[in-house]
Amino acid sequence: MSLDDDLKLFYKHGLKDNAFKPVIKELYGLHQVKFLTPFEAAGWVVLSQRISMKAAHTMKEWLIQSVGDNINIDGVDYWTSPR
Repeated sequence: MSLDDDLKLFYKHGLKDNAFKPVIKELYGLHQVKFLTPFEAAGWVVLSQRISMKAAHTMKEWLIQSVGDNINIDGVDYWTSPR
């Protein structure tokens, strides 16, 4: 999960680059999106083209819940991308 990434070294080097410094300051604290498989990444690319991120996320959730796998742990459903 990207929230576990330690970005200290990234920021240390990135803030030394005058062209990249404003980007880091504007987006400080954001983490990259990570996908478990190349197929999940490709699906996200297709879903997120020329539509809002909210709409793409809704479509992804619908797709996953329609054809993906479901795991129930302690009464909570967790969905995975289709195999």
